[in-house]
Amino acid sequence: MSSIHEQNTQFLAARCQEAMTHFQPVSRAEDACFELFARALLQQDAAAWDALVAQYRRLILFWIGADRSDAEDLMQDILWHFWTRYKGADLAADFDDLPHLLRYLQRAAHNAVISAERRAAHEVLVAEVEDAARSGAPETDALRHLVADHLQELIAACAQTPDEQLVMVLSYEVGLAPRQIHQAHPQRFDSPRAVSLIKERVLTRIRHALATADVDFHDLQ
Repeated sequence: MSSIHEQNTQFLAARCQEAMTHFQPVSRAEDACFELFARALLQQDAAAWDALVAQYRRLILFWIGADRSDAEDLMQDILWHFWTRYKGADLAADFDDLPHLLRYLQRAAHNAVISAERRAAHEVLVAEVEDAARSGAPETDALRHLVADHLQELIAACAQTPDEQLVMVLSYEVGLAPRQIHQAHPQRFDSPRAVSLIKERVLTRIRHALATADVDFHDLQ
């Protein structure tokens, strides 16, 4: 019987789909799915890559959260970064087997979601502070840049207690709503309303700090 390396891409794709459907563990040398990955990256085989995307896109979307509006974009970004990092490489040098490789992609999906949540939370904080600071003053644009560049410093300076720090990090770096923060830490926060009050208290300090900041506008260009 010919080895898995001698089979054509169509055969590998069918064998990989069958293996994933029935969860059949095999050695790396006999693993059609791993061979598809290796062939797609090392040989830059477009047909093998298309077969992999068709095979694993639903799994990656599941890791991301298929109900996210940006799930498809994040999935494409994950695959693109994987492709650009490993194209032309021998995957066997970096991954012991298919489960090891899939764990890598799962971590990539997890990190992509965290990064997306942080970007979204950052934008929310900037928007909230902008709304509060918008008074027609010429300093507004400079303060907008200050907030964007120093989000973590502002939170660290204005969140004065461990509870306040936790609420702000979970709100604006992880992207959790007050209800989710309450559910995650019911012993620390009595209700979602308590979380919202803490969040608003810290935002008030941030707005005050921005309103009274002595800003050197030349440094903000």
